[in-house]
Amino acid sequence: MVSQPLSAPPHCFYVAGRAYATGAHAIVKSGTRARYQNDFAFIVPCMMLIGHAIESYLKAWLAFREYDPDDLKRAPFGHNLRNLYAEARTTGLPEPDMPPQQSFHDLVESYEKDHADFSFRYLREGWQFAVPKMDVIFDILSVLDRVVGAEIYGVNPAPIGLSVDPREDFRPSNA
Repeated sequence: MVSQPLSAPPHCFYVAGRAYATGAHAIVKSGTRARYQNDFAFIVPCMMLIGHAIESYLKAWLAFREYDPDDLKRAPFGHNLRNLYAEARTTGLPEPDMPPQQSFHDLVESYEKDHADFSFRYLREGWQFAVPKMDVIFDILSVLDRVVGAEIYGVNPAPIGLSVDPREDFRPSNA
């Protein structure tokens, strides 16, 4: 197997963001979900991938702005979406035009705690979270992909194709 190395940290982070977003999208679109009584087995990995997609896109933006990639892995950044987002905003990340239901800021806030404290990775008794509307989430990830990709590459990237019908939202679960 021969692999091509990625050229620079902003590109690596961007490709990772795209991969995580695409993986989460594949989970939502999976026909396998219909064979399960509820969607709990799919919700947790999907939420984790979405959190990592947001983190990677923000780190791509910051790495393009000459932030040391190793510094982005440690405090105050690390997995802290709120700090990454705030720093990206101070370096010119626009608040992308989003669906009226939610802003990108709201998305970051809704994922911050569970992403930063690894709740999506290490489930604990009594843990609860609100399952977002997946069509809105993927609209936001599509815009974020376009904004960050255009900044890094100087042109709009090929559309990532993350459309989701509202009927494909996760079903409630009492796992």
